[in-house]
Amino acid sequence: MEYIIKPYEGVNEYKFGCLLEDILSKIKNNFKRVDNNGLIKLYLDNLSLVFKDNKLVEISVIANKDVELYYDEYDLFSYTNIIDKLQESHSYIQKYGFTIFDSIGVAFSGFQEDEGDRTVTVYSPHYWDEIVN
Repeated sequence: MEYIIKPYEGVNEYKFGCLLEDILSKIKNNFKRVDNNGLIKLYLDNLSLVFKDNKLVEISVIANKDVELYYDEYDLFSYTNIIDKLQESHSYIQKYGFTIFDSIGVAFSGFQEDEGDRTVTVYSPHYWDEIVN
């Protein structure tokens, strides 16, 4: 599966601010649904969608051999030292195990050596403000 990040807009057809019902009516996949403390999370293999107040606010993509995740021209899961490359042109912070590029609304986890599963989280404007600030 190929995913393309549009900073602060979404990933592929999953756009921030879209209503849960609208996304469920358009997708053909059988997502697992989890309701947790006012958030609704949909999970499917390598993808998770988070909804707050019934609107899409966060998308996470987990690396596996069938996933290509692009930002600009870079395949984030295949590009060697992608975090170093992004640090050349974007400010970042490291917090709670994430490398966060708030200017583009993207956070990386698991990209350091032997950290396990690599995940890229793309978030809507201001959704990670409490973490970043």
